[in-house]
Amino acid sequence: MQTAFRSRLRFEANTAPEPADIVILHLIDKYQGRPRSMSAHFDDGVWRCAETGNEIDEFQAMLMGWTPKSPEQEAKYRRICDTGQYMIVQ
Repeated sequence: MQTAFRSRLRFEANTAPEPADIVILHLIDKYQGRPRSMSAHFDDGVWRCAETGNEIDEFQAMLMGWTPKSPEQEAKYRRICDTGQYMIVQ
């Protein structure tokens, strides 16, 4: 049985993953007052749900940050952090 991957890397909402990468976006639903997570990607300055393609409404949800979705992404972003390479800052 395969367990779900959980990354130890955490990025703030003001840094963005590479546009082609689908990551786990962590947010707080302002109407329900509860945290939630979803698969999302960041492209052209906009976060979008990976499943529906809908834009994440920042009036309805407060973006808390994101984490890599797979071990391969974690290795890539850990390498970027360790070498001080450029991360996109919104």
